[in-house]
Amino acid sequence: MERAYRKMARDLMKKYGPLKRVEYLSHFPEFNIKFVFESKTVYSGKRRGRYDIHFMSLGYFGEGPRYAKSFLDEAGFSMTSKKIANIRPGAVINLKGRKVVVSYPDESFLIRLLQFMNNIDEKLDSPCLAIKLIRYLFLIIFRGLFILYILIMKKDENE
Repeated sequence: MERAYRKMARDLMKKYGPLKRVEYLSHFPEFNIKFVFESKTVYSGKRRGRYDIHFMSLGYFGEGPRYAKSFLDEAGFSMTSKKIANIRPGAVINLKGRKVVVSYPDESFLIRLLQFMNNIDEKLDSPCLAIKLIRYLFLIIFRGLFILYILIMKKDENE
């Protein structure tokens, strides 16, 4: 089956030019992936009631990511299975020279700070009640700011 996805990549590049970037739009249950070629954008995942490409996915180990790996390898975006399994929705995959770069342009400082705070919360287990209360207060504040940020971004998308 992987051979069919390699052929599909070659056929699409012949028809639409080289693959410029890949955007991972959503995870389970839809697995929407946007493939931006030189002259056309093609989607994996159901869009407008139809599929351009079936059964490709990212963000875990399995059948869909194997197909995506074959497709991407053929298009010049070679990555390890582990790197593909670690890709999260919101990722934009580009080539810089011959190197594949996975970035998350929508992740602001606030989101990275929230992730950092969650890591601290998981790793620290202080017996001191005051430290625990301060840590949880910070987590609540940052989660609230994160939700506010998401609401503002959704509002901007709808306008």
